[in-house]
Amino acid sequence: MDESQIRDTLEKGLTEDQARAVKSPKRCVLVVAGAGSGKTEVMARRIAWWIGIEKVPKDSIVAFTFTERAAGEMKFRIREWLEQITPSGDEVSLGGMYIGTIHGYCLKKLRELWPDTYYNYDILDEAARAALILRGFDALGLRGLQNVLGQGQYATLEAFTTAYDQLHEHDCFEVQLPSDEPPIELGKAEIGWCASAKLCTRVGQMKKARAFALSAARYYAYLRCRRFLDFSTSQSEFVRNLRCDELRRRELHGQGIHLVVDELQDINPVQLT
Repeated sequence: MDESQIRDTLEKGLTEDQARAVKSPKRCVLVVAGAGSGKTEVMARRIAWWIGIEKVPKDSIVAFTFTERAAGEMKFRIREWLEQITPSGDEVSLGGMYIGTIHGYCLKKLRELWPDTYYNYDILDEAARAALILRGFDALGLRGLQNVLGQGQYATLEAFTTAYDQLHEHDCFEVQLPSDEPPIELGKAEIGWCASAKLCTRVGQMKKARAFALSAARYYAYLRCRRFLDFSTSQSEFVRNLRCDELRRRELHGQGIHLVVDELQDINPVQLT
């Protein structure tokens, strides 16, 4: 299939606006459209256009979706278009392109760029995070926050995680950890290491703020001991590491990444960074 045929295939059935979005040579393109208007289809065809017309390497393509289910749909559509524009007999694959959530991408890059620290880290989903925090409720100092708030345990958990996530999602979380490596042993060694962590972000001097600061620092340290990241921490962790590592930042910039983002309205400030 020659270039003219690829163009015709990828433009077929599109409206004028959709075709313009698929073919645009601009670095940044914003598509504003409602549900069911073909946004996912435009994204899939734009990626196929990059590959078929602009010859963009597959491992330079990144597509962010809000959920893994949406990522599965995106992969299916991209593969369908690649099948149509790939010469007969050639292998059809997504290659090294990343299609998935921003959280998954951040963890992937943390493992790739700083393997000595993050090679065996995993991300906690919301249920697993709640279970982990409740298990360490007293060690994390959350009993003190509960007493100050005058609420039940689950309400305290919700208030704490909401505030903690806001700091990370606005890239405002700074913490001082102990100078030694996180202990592998659970129990006293772990609790003692976490208790030495200090939140450097200024959150105020009220009793609620001081209680939150203590628990936020300990919880972050707790994640480091257990080799976990949660959704919000994974994003800010990646950004902080890039900010402090000019060599890796240049390396990532030099990859010439072509990015598409589904559901831009769901992007938070640290993700825009």
